Amino acid sequence: MRIRVLDDRLVDQIAAGEVVERPASVVKELVENAVDAGATDIRVQLRAGGRTLVRVVDNGHGMSREDALLCIQRHATSKIRTAEDLGNISSLGFRGEALPSIASVSRFTLTTREAEAPVGTRLQVDGGEVVSVSDAGAAPGTEIDVRSLFYNLPVRRKFLRATGTELGHCMEAVQRIALIHPEVGFNVMHEERELLSAPIVATRRERASDLLGPQGAALVPVGFGDAGVQVEGHVSPVGVHRSTRTGAVYLFVNGRFVRDVILHRALSEAYRGIVPKGRHPVVVLEVRLDPGSVDVNVHPNKIEVRFVSPRDVVRVVADGLMRALEQHGVRQSVRLDTPSPLPTWQPVSGPRPAADDVGGRSLPRPSVQPSLSPHPADDPRVAPPRALVLPEPRPEPMLVRDSPATYTSATVQKYRDLRIIGGLGTAFIVCEGPNGLVVVDRRAAQELVILGQLMDDDGTSVPVQRLLTPRDVHLPVAHASAVAVGNSALKGAGLDVRRVKGGHFAIHAMPVLLEQADIEVVLRDIAAELANDARRDSARLAVARLVAVASLSASADSPLTPYQMQTAMASLDEVDPALLRERTIAVRVDSAELLRRFQVQ
Repeated sequence: MRIRVLDDRLVDQIAAGEVVERPASVVKELVENAVDAGATDIRVQLRAGGRTLVRVVDNGHGMSREDALLCIQRHATSKIRTAEDLGNISSLGFRGEALPSIASVSRFTLTTREAEAPVGTRLQVDGGEVVSVSDAGAAPGTEIDVRSLFYNLPVRRKFLRATGTELGHCMEAVQRIALIHPEVGFNVMHEERELLSAPIVATRRERASDLLGPQGAALVPVGFGDAGVQVEGHVSPVGVHRSTRTGAVYLFVNGRFVRDVILHRALSEAYRGIVPKGRHPVVVLEVRLDPGSVDVNVHPNKIEVRFVSPRDVVRVVADGLMRALEQHGVRQSVRLDTPSPLPTWQPVSGPRPAADDVGGRSLPRPSVQPSLSPHPADDPRVAPPRALVLPEPRPEPMLVRDSPATYTSATVQKYRDLRIIGGLGTAFIVCEGPNGLVVVDRRAAQELVILGQLMDDDGTSVPVQRLLTPRDVHLPVAHASAVAVGNSALKGAGLDVRRVKGGHFAIHAMPVLLEQADIEVVLRDIAAELANDARRDSARLAVARLVAVASLSASADSPLTPYQMQTAMASLDEVDPALLRERTIAVRVDSAELLRRFQVQ
């Protein structure tokens, strides 16, 4: 096979695969260009979630005809001139790839005029080929229309998700930029309906309140710095958190939104013991440092960065954030340092250590080293300490872990056939099977039973509690559209949620399962999940899963009665095997292994 030089149009389409993943990529690049052009008013119009139209209009500097023709050429940019400029990048765009990449996979129209120019320029490009260049009457600034995205790449177009999902990603792209630029007004329309209106405000806190709703208004300001790293932003107090990182955690480096493992590690360290496991704090945090200390040229989408001194960044952000939270009355709860693992299946001789009595036998307690920085227990502003959780035993090669499907099909025909011995604390059900012990994760089993019932039901027989007074919930703009699209999935789980205006919704009814749960928190979690993927086949599963989890939150620490254990085991037999395969709910210890451990010949 001979090596050939690819033609320019094919090169542009390959480059577009790196820069343009979906309509949200187009929105991000065009809005960032508008910010770099000094715009104070940016308007975005979308159709079909951005599939058929992405239009961005700004009142920035505009371009001359010469610059308009150059901007669609690869590697043409006004942001850098020499290799040294790469170490001092202060703009959002600089690679000169975005516009030519977008134009190569769409029907692209650019209309622009400089303020002092008597007439503007209109440039039409079809699949990367310039169709026409003409004079145009236009206001100062730039308007770019991107139509029929991926029309010439049907394989790429096929992988776009549902309209609600793509729209959610577009809204999230605008929100990220709007949160850090309160000096710019933003407006987003979809199918002639206004989804976002964020006028110019004085502070980032006001912008966070406008875009993130009550949780944004509850954020507290922080500001600190050391070692050339300055941090400023607004972060969660106690009780403000969300189920997903998207829509909650907004981290910026020198004005650029980033996803960076270093910063997320620092954030997790600062909020350890404050935010429940599996939840994420709501933060809008900007890290500023010398441009030469951070490489933003890591990936074409410019959302990843690399720090010259990552340890300094982690230390400054984590330590500074913890001190800032303490100043607002928020302290980390008492936590354990890394504990020693529990002894695993070791013969016991001599005096027994202090132990918890379980079923007439004793389990040794682990050796732990408590933290030396507890907070006052009587301070009402401080979150209560986390419950102490014993670490899992160190995995042994001989310990057999079977998936539920393998165990059920290979050894036991039905879970109800297992003889229940009793409960191990509140977390496990211990059973006797044909060939040894079976330990069932009580919570996982109950969640799957509820999930199976919700998935088998069409929503007509789910016990529903109607509310005398509807509960108002405000959702982020990126999540509101996903809830509207996934409304049938909500009804299938017994949730009657109606859109009032913009991101404001009213809950008129909810399943009885959630009578002990915070329904507003549950709906926010569902909205975040639907925004990630609002396809019809997965939306119902996502809603049912979150309802199942939330329904158990209030009773997870209550011990089960023998009757409840028996009912839970019998109900597992009615669950779809496909759901059982999704997670491990049972662990088996063979009788032969027990005999070997106790050295019984």
